[in-house]
Amino acid sequence: MDHREALPEGSTLSFPGMACRIERCVGRGSNALVYEAGYRDTVSTDRTHRVLVKELFPFDIHGHIRRGGDGRILRDPEAEALWQTHLRSFERGNDIHLQLLALQPDRLGGNINTFSLNDTLYTILDDSGSRSLEKTLAGKPAADLRTAAVWCLRLLDSLAVFHEQHYLHLDICLENVVLIGEKERVLPIDYNSVHSMDEIRNGGEFCFSTREGYTAPEVRTGMWQEISFSTDLFSVTAVFYAALLGKPPSVLQLNRKYPPDAQDSPLLADAPSAVREQVKRIMRRGLCVLPDLRYPSCAAMKEDLTELLNRLDGFSAPEARSGERTQGNRLPEERGSGTLKDGEKDGASADSPEAREPLAHPDGTDRAPDGKKRFRTAAVWAGCAAAAVLLGLWALSVGFRALFPGDPKKAAAPDTRVTDAVRPTAVPASFYLAMTPDPEILLAAENREYDPENPYYAQLTEDMKAAMAMSISPLSRAVISV
Repeated sequence: MDHREALPEGSTLSFPGMACRIERCVGRGSNALVYEAGYRDTVSTDRTHRVLVKELFPFDIHGHIRRGGDGRILRDPEAEALWQTHLRSFERGNDIHLQLLALQPDRLGGNINTFSLNDTLYTILDDSGSRSLEKTLAGKPAADLRTAAVWCLRLLDSLAVFHEQHYLHLDICLENVVLIGEKERVLPIDYNSVHSMDEIRNGGEFCFSTREGYTAPEVRTGMWQEISFSTDLFSVTAVFYAALLGKPPSVLQLNRKYPPDAQDSPLLADAPSAVREQVKRIMRRGLCVLPDLRYPSCAAMKEDLTELLNRLDGFSAPEARSGERTQGNRLPEERGSGTLKDGEKDGASADSPEAREPLAHPDGTDRAPDGKKRFRTAAVWAGCAAAAVLLGLWALSVGFRALFPGDPKKAAAPDTRVTDAVRPTAVPASFYLAMTPDPEILLAAENREYDPENPYYAQLTEDMKAAMAMSISPLSRAVISV
């Protein structure tokens, strides 16, 4: 639990040329507390300048860093190393903020000055009516899907300032994203985890904040060589997810076979299928565990978010409008399928009915004719009937063998095709075949469970390939492989 004592409301920090009056504490980070404050204009004394004050006050679980009765920050000798680490991080964050502010003053919030007081440091930041995204959402989804998408687009515009200078923010979350003004500029704050790509590649002393649901796996596991622009974009996608559901994805969700896709968001309850699929695509790609399969740049993610807005408006630009996607930028379930052709949808060929299916009207109605829907229904029933027939034939075969076992001498002959060690694993094989539509995953599973030199392995593999080539139901596939 965080036992750090914040400055009391109404207290005054007497900086040179300004006396800031603390109004309330609005944020707690690993090394600082943030307050809303104000100071009087020296000429128009009845006017107040609104600012944010960030106080260097590192969190120490043992309580060796604490506030004294006079407001000063006290630290025991045991916490000196921790203090020095956070002090360097605090100073470094201010320095990078000023560098970026000099390059892009219209795209970042202002950094007014830093003062030494109470045996610590205070940075004065421009407030301009900012409010954190965390407090704006208050644990609930955004007002609508368009608002959430626009927030993320504007956040990517601000994050691009860091990436253009080869800096990574590495601490993007709802708490560290603020909305400014009526037009809602979206800015990342808290620069204490910012590092350059060269620093990370060359190794050294790093100070990262880790936040459950927002921090990319490569940061949590210390795989420094895997950290890249896609690390920040993982966090941006997590912010988009939180805007859709009111909370970030859980660790359990992020560790599943496929990343969470936010399809249970109330903002998608009445959305057209084309819109839902685009949201799924953004989530699957942005929250992928493997950095190489995520968005490689802010521009790439902005492209998919712009496409989402286009679909909300009732039309869709060609998916391949910026050229073919490379293998490294595919979704996890797209690996090995090559590049998509114009007009293709994920997981469907250009000639398939899914790829030719028109998008939904802006009012949410489906353009697909009733005839096509009836054809699909008939195809589903036909597949079920075929599965039932195959299952019945298999049951008759098993019963016939039980009633008429045949020649006892032949029955006693050794089975040269199947070993005792391999035969029991045929059932797990049918489970994989029934549940997984990806042949590469199937073959990988079989390589772990079967001996390729056993004759039964080759026959089972051929059956699997045949099942995948047939347009039949998963139940029928399972029957073929048993």
